[in-house]
Amino acid sequence: MRGDDVLARFDRPTVEQMAADLSVVNADSMPDEFAVIHVDGAVLFVLREYDDGRQIRQREIDRVYPDADGYYSVGAYLWPWIPTEQTEQTDQ
Repeated sequence: MRGDDVLARFDRPTVEQMAADLSVVNADSMPDEFAVIHVDGAVLFVLREYDDGRQIRQREIDRVYPDADGYYSVGAYLWPWIPTEQTEQTDQ
């Protein structure tokens, strides 16, 4: 760890939005360019795509369950998360 990392936690709607956003970018990307997030019940799966020359396959690299507060630590210990200034979101 670099020292400025945080253990990011996300609520269920945010996780579902992350999965939807990654689904869109993965539609026009090379295998393994972006992670795949799949939500099944309360479990979140982080998948890695790879091309074995015959077909594109997905392999589970992380399985995340909600913590006691209902938050998911997506990519904990896999991706570097750093704090940023919070910005106000507006509906448009």
